[in-house]
Amino acid sequence: MSTAEIKEMARKVKENLLDDTDWGKVESGVLMSVAFNEPKMNAELLNGCRINNDGSIVLNSFMSENEEYGPYIFFNLFLLSPQDPALHKSLLHENVKKLAINSYKPGAFPDDLTVLKSLEELILDIDYSGIPEQVYDLTMLKSIDINTNELTSIPENIIKLQNLETLIIRLGVDVINDNFSGLSKLKKLDINNTFTQIPDAVFKLNNLEGLIINNPVGEISDKFSNLSKLKNLDVAVQHSCSVSSKYFHSSTLEKLHLRAMRPIIPKEFDEMFRMNYNRPIEEKINISFQKI
Repeated sequence: MSTAEIKEMARKVKENLLDDTDWGKVESGVLMSVAFNEPKMNAELLNGCRINNDGSIVLNSFMSENEEYGPYIFFNLFLLSPQDPALHKSLLHENVKKLAINSYKPGAFPDDLTVLKSLEELILDIDYSGIPEQVYDLTMLKSIDINTNELTSIPENIIKLQNLETLIIRLGVDVINDNFSGLSKLKKLDINNTFTQIPDAVFKLNNLEGLIINNPVGEISDKFSNLSKLKNLDVAVQHSCSVSSKYFHSSTLEKLHLRAMRPIIPKEFDEMFRMNYNRPIEEKINISFQKI
């Protein structure tokens, strides 16, 4: 197929996608372009697109003409069509290490994300229920930032992501399963919780260095002392007086930020401040307290 024929074919696909657009027509147009199985036409349709270093996508003028459908068109062409060396290097599957999916068809998720064998960081902020099963096949993932619908528990399949180092969940999680402790490389957990007691599985994350609990829990448990590598603790508690003074003896802690529903600073803080004052400058803990 000549270059002129490819450009003409791509022009017709664009017209079909943008003329009196609705979801049915967009889906049909995307399926048609993918069915051609023509790398050079795919490169023509994706010309001007790229993925930034922060994982965000930049759409070309053709796709950005329609803000609602543009990301859907992009991800289907990017993931499902054969690739041509003429593509922007950031779009070559083997080069994609970070990807942010911030817009897509409501209730749906891009097909075949597993072609991104080198993906290490994934950001999901879309209208979708839970975590798509294919995410658990992205075994190179080191970081996931999730903001989807109806994610009330952390699925057991997450244990498949044995390279995971950072997990950020922005919805109200009520349940963390026991096998969660099997994420042996996890270093940072940032969770928007609905539980009021931190699950035991969290205290078994032996390599955890940063823990952020965004909604109030009953207390800071003595079990925190099990987290021997913890450096940064940011936790909301229902009553600041429930803070256990035992945890202030941690030798690894560098930053402690407590948020409490009552403004009274508990007596345990006196001991903590005294201990901190007597520490060498290089071992002092950055301590802050906030009323919520």
